[in-house]
Amino acid sequence: MNTAADRRAAWNAAWEEDGRALKESLRALAGAEGPLAAALGVAMLVADVWRVVRHPALRALRAERLAQGA
Repeated sequence: MNTAADRRAAWNAAWEEDGRALKESLRALAGAEGPLAAALGVAMLVADVWRVVRHPALRALRAERLAQGA
């Protein structure tokens, strides 16, 4: 079984990659010229946020916090 430190380390490693993609999507959206480019930027941003939120390491940390609060 993974320890809490292992789960946090997995999340931190995932955030390095997924967080970078999220920042790139935000930059692309900020620099969008025209409605089509803005719509594409929003779609990319939503996909990146979804990937971060659904990451197994983050879900494990959330479950751990819920169990501690119960």
